[in-house]
Amino acid sequence: MLQTESVEPVVVPQTERRRSLRFKLALPVRVLGISGKAVNLPGTTWDLSAGGAYFVIDGDVEPGAAIEFIVTLQSVKNIQLRCRGRVTRAERMQTESRLKVATTIRRYQFVRDGATPLKETLTPPSPLPPDTEW
Repeated sequence: MLQTESVEPVVVPQTERRRSLRFKLALPVRVLGISGKAVNLPGTTWDLSAGGAYFVIDGDVEPGAAIEFIVTLQSVKNIQLRCRGRVTRAERMQTESRLKVATTIRRYQFVRDGATPLKETLTPPSPLPPDTEW
């Protein structure tokens, strides 16, 4: 009779699919536009990277929608990070009426607080291709 050993299954950790490091940062964020419509939705970031953001807002947005938002960098006086991308996930928080939103960042620009950036100067983060819809 052939004896077999008991072998524990090998658990292979899931590989990270993100292209850039995420940083857990709680910063003020304000959604300025959703699918070309001007809005003013305040919120707070949970994490941020060169290629995406995860934040909580007071409002609604659907996955797939184009989004424009601005993050206030509190440690740098009068500087904000203006971003454009696409909503990849949106889910209502169970304990509140707030919405958790995950987005890509297709283009970004550092601007002084209150300044109006030029559309053509928004920079796509590498290695993502430029977003042709903006």
